[in-house]
Amino acid sequence: MAGWRGGRVNIAGAVCFKPGVRARMFFKLHVCPGRKGEPKSFTWQDYRDFIRMVHLQLGTPVVWVWDNLSVHL
Repeated sequence: MAGWRGGRVNIAGAVCFKPGVRARMFFKLHVCPGRKGEPKSFTWQDYRDFIRMVHLQLGTPVVWVWDNLSVHL
């Protein structure tokens, strides 16, 4: 495949539910074009910033439910 350099796109997402209110979805993309020395996935700081952004957008405390991905531990 001409021009393919092994880049990747990662996504972090959160779906928020509150009784009587329409569900909301938040997401953050991490695009890595595959250049040497660039992070290939989210760092813990990226996850922290995502959690802060969701908290600020909702304006209320949030409860997070993680899957068993190693970065979540």
